[in-house]
Amino acid sequence: MNWKELKKKHYPHFLSISIDRLVSKKVRNFFRKISAFAALVSFVFSFGDPPLYFGKADALFFLFADAYLVLFFIEVFYRSMSNQGIKARVGESLVGESLQLDHALSSVLYDTDEIDVSRVFFETEVGKKIFKHLGISDEKLGEFIYRNRVPIIASSLEIDLESVDLPKYAEAVYGADKELRNFLSENSKTREDFVSASGVVSVFWEEERRQERFWSREKLGAIPSIGSMFLLSSGKNFLKSKFVSKISLTGMDGEAMAHNSLDGASLLEEALEKDARANVLLVSDDLTLAYDTLKKLARKIELGSSLPSLEHRPLRRFEWKDFLDHAEKSGGKDFIGKSLVSILEEISRNAVILYIADLPGFLSRARDLGFNLPVSLLPYLSSEKLQIIASTSFADYKFFLETNPTLNQKFAKIELS
Repeated sequence: MNWKELKKKHYPHFLSISIDRLVSKKVRNFFRKISAFAALVSFVFSFGDPPLYFGKADALFFLFADAYLVLFFIEVFYRSMSNQGIKARVGESLVGESLQLDHALSSVLYDTDEIDVSRVFFETEVGKKIFKHLGISDEKLGEFIYRNRVPIIASSLEIDLESVDLPKYAEAVYGADKELRNFLSENSKTREDFVSASGVVSVFWEEERRQERFWSREKLGAIPSIGSMFLLSSGKNFLKSKFVSKISLTGMDGEAMAHNSLDGASLLEEALEKDARANVLLVSDDLTLAYDTLKKLARKIELGSSLPSLEHRPLRRFEWKDFLDHAEKSGGKDFIGKSLVSILEEISRNAVILYIADLPGFLSRARDLGFNLPVSLLPYLSSEKLQIIASTSFADYKFFLETNPTLNQKFAKIELS
């Protein structure tokens, strides 16, 4: 696929982006509502005229009604172009294949000419988000973009895939721009970090756009009389991923639980209660003890005897071994980046507390597949929408987490013995 073919493929999105650039969505919505209100008012006043008499109120009614219809059909056209090629349930299910069109990439291509691809890429809002996700400041980014660099022309990009999304495009830019590679290296960032951050930004971008649709699950669920009733009556589990499972409470008959697991559960509960952004790391050489501690908390939540902030919050286990086994067969690190963020976004929307057993094992296995897991996890570890409980042994904690201060400081540590 050459450069012109790539831009031509994204033409439907360009039309919607052009409308947004010409008149913002807020302005369009404002004038559409004003036209509807004015048409309604003028229609009411038209009843004061004699029958079959075409007065000023009637003229105003038709004027504002026509204005509303024009704005309405412009919005219909905008929505049809904006959603062209986007899967209807992005972020709500696990998707192994690439999106037909990536709107984040479209917004980059819209502004990109053939003279200096790198400069335009990182001047856009999408590019700035990628660097922000990597932890590189706007000042450093500006110094890189505007220093005396060799411009990267579009024809130098090696894009040979029929379906190109933002991570693949970012990888092509990385391969073509030697100075970009040096700049990222100076900031201790690898190609995997750069591509993973692009994947995360791409999914976030689609999430924001998907939530604009009034028929999304979040919008329907926000209407108690219609939305919640409809969704609950469907009998479907809101959390559909096969890689997220319920915590098994079998074998929890009171005294069967060890006393130290009860103490650990209280500490775990208190740590999660302190701050909505709190995450907890259970450190123990006895994996059974760590899981028993988790099950005790799950039982308290189920019985309604937990602390107030944890009430009605389901506790789920992430089956990361099955996830990575599936990822290895379905596309490696590209699959991991998109699918992991999709799962975490769905979990965040459902107020789930997520349990990751053997976090160092997850980090190590993902790294073997070429994926930098901390880059995708860190935004969620700082979020109020998702709390994570992880477990590890003392040896793995010292080797994998104590040596990674950025990741380690996101967890409150509870030692179980």
